[in-house]
Amino acid sequence: MPAVFAIHEDCIYLAGSKGGYVIDKKVQKKSSIHNLFWYGLHPTWVVVLDNRNVLVTIRGGYVRIDPEVGSIQLYKAK
Repeated sequence: MPAVFAIHEDCIYLAGSKGGYVIDKKVQKKSSIHNLFWYGLHPTWVVVLDNRNVLVTIRGGYVRIDPEVGSIQLYKAK
């Protein structure tokens, strides 16, 4: 179940406790990322910089995601 979302260039970016989705304007899934390490870390915001840089804030930091490639980078709060 999605916890947070953002809309950018006719796409909806959804993030939940187990993963995320990108859905296009035709309501078709463009990409999905499942079984992410942040289970239980409660996503609070989604910020879309462009179609290859999506930031999701979680408890203790944030995650940078490239949905087109599926890469994920964690940045811990100091």
